[in-house]
Amino acid sequence: MRSKRLVHCELQPPAGTRPVPALSIVKHEGVGCVCRHGGRSEGDVGRKDPTADRGAREGGEAVGEEGAEGGDGGVAGADKPGQAEGQGGQCRGKNCAKDRERSLEGQLTKLQELYVSYNRLQQIPHELAGCKNLEKLDLAVNRDLCDLPEQLSQLQRLYHLDLSMNRFTCIPLAVTNMPALEWLDMGSNKLQELPDDMARMEKLHTIWLQRNGITHLPETISKLKNLSTLVLTSNKLQKIPVCMEEMINLRFVNLRDNPLQLKVTLSECASPEEEEDRELFGIEYMQAYIQELKNSNTQTCTSVLSVPIEGEISNQI
Repeated sequence: MRSKRLVHCELQPPAGTRPVPALSIVKHEGVGCVCRHGGRSEGDVGRKDPTADRGAREGGEAVGEEGAEGGDGGVAGADKPGQAEGQGGQCRGKNCAKDRERSLEGQLTKLQELYVSYNRLQQIPHELAGCKNLEKLDLAVNRDLCDLPEQLSQLQRLYHLDLSMNRFTCIPLAVTNMPALEWLDMGSNKLQELPDDMARMEKLHTIWLQRNGITHLPETISKLKNLSTLVLTSNKLQKIPVCMEEMINLRFVNLRDNPLQLKVTLSECASPEEEEDRELFGIEYMQAYIQELKNSNTQTCTSVLSVPIEGEISNQI
């Protein structure tokens, strides 16, 4: 059954002016912003839960459909700012543009979730920071999106952010400064490295970084004490930093399809279930790799210390 999620906000008109009809904003994918006028008009947009549609995204499948009803209903698409259409009524493009502008001026202070994935957004307006109660923001699969305005760090309640399948080359400063962020997906971007100030994201417990070009992990990643899920499949990592053994709350880590320098072989599992758990969580592999790396470093240090220096060679002669 498709979920229905409607966020309703009453706009208060200036004194002495004609009252503005109620403006409703619903989550939407594929055609941009949706606004409907009229106190009894309803909108229904079908979409899977954002944490459960990863398979569809990786396969290139766009999920989204919309319907509208009501005598004064209307839908305005973001593909062409002046284009508007709807069943049972028309919403002129100019009026809809004004509504969107008003909504970005801090009018939607009660908005909690905003889904604008599968669009053609190239930039995000800094006025979005005025949505003080925003908790979930989905900007996945906009393809050309590569940065976020720093003002978004003012979203004090935002804990869920999906930026997957875009063109980000680094984690934006606005993201690392978000005080309440717990869940972040930046998979299938163009990341090459992670910022050294990742430790600022103190509440982060889940981060998806699959299918990027990350070559190494900063030492500061070990300071993410609340991190429990780390996905780094299909990157360019050559080693796992030893400091990651300090991440005591890490429960799920996936490092498959990386060109790691050391080859680690784990002991055989007693049952298929045990093998499945090992494959799923990856903690045992990470710990074994770090131990192998430490042993390798110890052997290297021992070899260097055993080489006689020039003075010792002369005395021996």
